[in-house]
Amino acid sequence: MKIIFIFILCLQIGACAVYPQSNNLLGYLRLTDYHFLDRQRNFTIPPISRIYIPAAWPGINDNEASKQQYHELLDQTAASFRAGFQWVKVGARQENIKQSLKTARRLSADYLLLITPSDWHEGRDLPLFDEEKGQMGIDRVRLAVQLVEVSSGGLIDQIEIQGRSGYLSFIGDAPSHLAKVPLNKLARNLRAGQRPIRDGSY
Repeated sequence: MKIIFIFILCLQIGACAVYPQSNNLLGYLRLTDYHFLDRQRNFTIPPISRIYIPAAWPGINDNEASKQQYHELLDQTAASFRAGFQWVKVGARQENIKQSLKTARRLSADYLLLITPSDWHEGRDLPLFDEEKGQMGIDRVRLAVQLVEVSSGGLIDQIEIQGRSGYLSFIGDAPSHLAKVPLNKLARNLRAGQRPIRDGSY
């Protein structure tokens, strides 16, 4: 038993060295929180950029608690981006992409960061291993993030973010908490590099 424990500990340390700011072995085994960030393009934008983050809640799990968590997530995202960019503002009301671009142009923003939940589940009971039957206990979130150049309306990047509670870490979790780590990482990764390539427009 002691040998097995030492082996698992060594794997854990090794995983932390490979994934220092993302997932470790326990995350991949679904014992602790798991985070996922996938970008279509690897580039950065100047730190002097002005970024507008609209509210784009689509009505998934439409209740006031979830909406409040979503707005807290947007505020946390803005705080992360303000650490690396000159100007960041969060929208005060729900907007679609056309309305968001209009607001962003009025504010003289350079980029629009649209964060749309496609899955937002907050568990309310002990976790069940058969989640198709239970749908409770384990929190999870999936976000579709679009980075748009305001001047042209061109879609620069599409990002997928996922988060899931672990079986040992689900207590006190929330979907908004699970998205913070990858969103913080995105804010750091976007700061400085090659100019973006446009892909379509709105």
